Amino acid sequence: MPAWLINRFPVLLFSLALTELFVIAPSQLRDQLASQGPSPVILLVMLVTFNCLLALAHLSFLAARGQFQPITDSVAVSLPLIAACLSLVRVSPDAWIPSLVAAITGTLIIEIASRRLVPHAGRALVWLMGTVGALYLGALILTITFPVSFPRVIGSVCIVFFGLGALTVGIAGMLLIPLRARNIILGIFMLCLVFDPIQHAARRISPGEGTSEFFRERFSAWILSRADLNAYKDAKRPYPVIITSAAGGGITAAAHAYAVLETLQKLCPNFSQHVLASVGVSGGSLGDALFASTVSDAAQRTDVVACQRIDGQINLDPVLADHLAPVLAAFLFADVPNALLPASPVPTDRAIALEKSIEQSGTGTDSYFTRPIEDSWQPTGATPAQIFVATQVRTGERYMLSPLSAEYGDYHPSTDASVSMSTAIGISARFPWLTPTARIPFASDVLLADGGYFENSGADTATELASVIRGLEKPSPCGGDLPPDCNVLYFPDQPGQRCQLRVDTYFDQDVEWGCDVHVHISYVASADFTERWGTPFTSPDPPQSFWLDPLTTMLNTRTARGHLALLNATESFCLSDCIEGNELDSGMHSNLVATSALDLPLGWTLSRASLNKILETTTAVDRCAELRHQLDPTYEVPDVSRYDLEDPATILDANACGLATVAGLFNLTDPTFRSYYGIQGVPYR
Repeated sequence: MPAWLINRFPVLLFSLALTELFVIAPSQLRDQLASQGPSPVILLVMLVTFNCLLALAHLSFLAARGQFQPITDSVAVSLPLIAACLSLVRVSPDAWIPSLVAAITGTLIIEIASRRLVPHAGRALVWLMGTVGALYLGALILTITFPVSFPRVIGSVCIVFFGLGALTVGIAGMLLIPLRARNIILGIFMLCLVFDPIQHAARRISPGEGTSEFFRERFSAWILSRADLNAYKDAKRPYPVIITSAAGGGITAAAHAYAVLETLQKLCPNFSQHVLASVGVSGGSLGDALFASTVSDAAQRTDVVACQRIDGQINLDPVLADHLAPVLAAFLFADVPNALLPASPVPTDRAIALEKSIEQSGTGTDSYFTRPIEDSWQPTGATPAQIFVATQVRTGERYMLSPLSAEYGDYHPSTDASVSMSTAIGISARFPWLTPTARIPFASDVLLADGGYFENSGADTATELASVIRGLEKPSPCGGDLPPDCNVLYFPDQPGQRCQLRVDTYFDQDVEWGCDVHVHISYVASADFTERWGTPFTSPDPPQSFWLDPLTTMLNTRTARGHLALLNATESFCLSDCIEGNELDSGMHSNLVATSALDLPLGWTLSRASLNKILETTTAVDRCAELRHQLDPTYEVPDVSRYDLEDPATILDANACGLATVAGLFNLTDPTFRSYYGIQGVPYR
């Protein structure tokens, strides 16, 4: 290989890698740039500073090698800054003036400084590479010491810009080392990568109190402790038992699930005490847990409060926290040296960084996320139990982490260690390549990956839980010396009566309780539009690739499994002649977010603009066409047959009507029709 090409390899890598990143501008990067607003002065100053420092380090290297070409090399190393400024203007047109000033200023600094450093290339090379190395070491120390606050101050864009750029400077530094010493160092690096891989073990904490009760016992304690149970008995209505699920999809899924649950809570103050469990997959696990962290176990209401039209905004701070910057900082400043050095000397990784970032989400939630998972739920409280879904690497099977009962879940803490809620969330959200798989050596020594590998919607787990509840009223043979109805849930007997659980398909029909306990199971599923309705077939002549087709098939299978799981859930819950989401008796209510149509990011941070897109299409209850017609009889309800399911406006109406329908579960006054809205001040249809 020619010497001029070898010497220019670090420069080309620096210029091409960063330039391509900003030219392609994936949705997560665009969202990050858009969050800077119309005056991203601080970001631009940092980008100009980093680009000048890194560019001059590369140019001094070329000058010391006698390879520097003033015009072409100066332009090449200016490309990353120019591309970054253009990307910023593309997502935030109001920022074109500061972006133009930054691009011109940075280019001029590089051009002027590069011509002056040629006569002093050796001294400049030592100073500039030393500065880059010192800054990288400082970033590493700050990442270890302040794993969340430091990256959030710097921001993801600057972390990627400086981190990748510093690594290319390190490659240039390797070329300065004599060949024999360089080969020894590279050999050590390769041996560490192959024979000393990083072991990403889950963080251990002291175990909680735990439980040895079976699900039957815990469910019995939960249903009998509901403060408004007698109100439903007096109204001759079955008690609503709600199961929710949140699909995977990074921060978009987390924000969607949190927004839906918070909206229902604000719409209906009794909502949370009716939610038995929330099934979370990957990012959806974070959204479910964020909602649960805001619920007080002492928040049970003794009376049934009618749902009311929402006045004001829900608290959005928990989903606006930046979880991406800590992950990127840990990856570029901690995981890279850990991978290249023996024994992984840096005591953190990007998975731990994500967990610590989760622990600092919002206000007053630290204690919830740091407590052992087995202590995160009590059957007598109003906080929903969490079921986090992960996937076993070795078998491909589902792995559940849950405090619901000793038998419902795969994870059981040992006598000397457990995992926290933040760690359980992180395990469910071990997104491919962004965060590593998790090893739990003190439980059953399993390797766990993202729950979306197994089934991304969470619907299978939710449907299974509903089936377990239904099974509590049906006798089943147990064998041995146990009675044939050993799985039936019996409540304390009344004189001459044997009281048990009854699961009713219909909510709006009178039921005589007697001493039995009647329940109606409802399922609220937060999912992506493509998972609910399937990916539209857009190309009559799809391209065929020997290399990519197997990978494409495996990735699309993930979405297809979620789609099938939601379809099966519809059939399982919609036992009567009903329309999903528009009738209480359907039992299933989907709330969908059009991630692709709205160009929402797949990552761990969300701008307020993207969050507003989610809220506008998923939680605007008053935008339900039927509801608007009741509030304003002059409003004409559109013809459903004209709806385009790929249009976010159509999804908005379906989501709004679904939330309004769920409100009917908390209306015990006079439900005249099978399909109605239980919002105070809104007449029945």
